[in-house]
Amino acid sequence: MIPAPTPALTGLTVLVTRPADSGASLCRKIVSLGGEAIPLPAIVIEGLKEPVIVSSDPDPGPHGYDVVIFVSPNAVAHGLKAIARTPDMVIAAIGKSTAAALTAAGSAPALVPETGFTSEALLAHPGLQAGTIHRVLIVRGGTGREVLEETLITRGIEVDHLEVYRRVPADLDDAARAKLLGRWREGGIDVVTATSSEILHNLHRMLGVDGQSLLAAATILVVSPRLAEVAWELGCRGEILLAPAADDDTLAGMLARWRTRARTQ
Repeated sequence: MIPAPTPALTGLTVLVTRPADSGASLCRKIVSLGGEAIPLPAIVIEGLKEPVIVSSDPDPGPHGYDVVIFVSPNAVAHGLKAIARTPDMVIAAIGKSTAAALTAAGSAPALVPETGFTSEALLAHPGLQAGTIHRVLIVRGGTGREVLEETLITRGIEVDHLEVYRRVPADLDDAARAKLLGRWREGGIDVVTATSSEILHNLHRMLGVDGQSLLAAATILVVSPRLAEVAWELGCRGEILLAPAADDDTLAGMLARWRTRARTQ
């Protein structure tokens, strides 16, 4: 009898730093491939009871938009219900994870970047050029990169924001930190994930001085060249794995390829 193949992530332990909901999804994916996932949310997502429109319009509202852009699965979870759909409204998503969340909620997006998952990738989409588009709503958390808004404005498009959640730095108590760092020192963590600069900065703070030295030598999985730069600025000198997207399948695939390479070496 031919033995069953060894799951791709067998023996690999991954520190997952995403917020609880999206982190749990990635943890399940890692475990399904034979790995071990340690959840350590570095930020907490808090939905706003009353979404806030940021607009130059004196009487704004989540209606009358040509395109509504959701920047993350959290934007979908906390903001989709606030959108008053019109027949001609086009829904857009930054990246596959956001598109999947919209589709699962019954609002499959018409505009998704053909490659990549960044604002720049979405801005390159033919359906988001100037001409027939006059007003755009960006659904997001309280802060975000401004490149999307700024570029659309230069194209002569009016842009509003609907802020539907906020990101709050997580904390780690002394006992939990000591337990985590004890395991880390014994070689119990192989890879650290970091899918945003905010996550990486707050993880660095949460770990304290002792933990920062461990992070500096760790293998870190990031999702953009800019995040790799942030890791370097924070003193990280271990191997940096650059995934081409932030969805669970892409991250798990990058971990599997790295794991296979490590085994052969």
